[in-house]
Amino acid sequence: MRITRKYELDMGHCLPDHDGKCYRPHGHRYVVEATVEAELVLAGAERGMVVDFGRLKAAMEQIVGSYDHRFVMCEDDPRREAMLDIFGAEGVATITDPPTAENLAQLWVECLSAVLTVPLVGLRVYETPNCWAEWLPWEVALTVEETEPALVDRRIPDTPLIPDSGP
Repeated sequence: MRITRKYELDMGHCLPDHDGKCYRPHGHRYVVEATVEAELVLAGAERGMVVDFGRLKAAMEQIVGSYDHRFVMCEDDPRREAMLDIFGAEGVATITDPPTAENLAQLWVECLSAVLTVPLVGLRVYETPNCWAEWLPWEVALTVEETEPALVDRRIPDTPLIPDSGP
């Protein structure tokens, strides 16, 4: 059985290598949907549930919520120091890679997987209502040596890296 919880946040970003308008600082109303999967609990306070929605919400607030009303920047963006001088660490979150929807999805998958008690099997990051990145624990990919699609296992390892992104 699968359940999904939606979380919304407001966040700014800019892409240091982009050759279009996303190079400039701007923001979005992000929507993040996390899907977990497990057998239904058979006894206790969560009987009949995969996991209590409140526990999934708390995990999302802890990880994704720490980015709400912040500006996210790549650590090698030359504009980052100026933004930190203006807004401080409370206002600027620094991540390793450019803050694309795809990279944010991967980051949040790694962090959520470390705190959830049930397997994360999907995560969507909507940058706009019409554009999103989706992580699944598998994907179909063509490798250099193959001409047929191959199933690639993308489950998160037991000890993911959790970057320090501030409050």
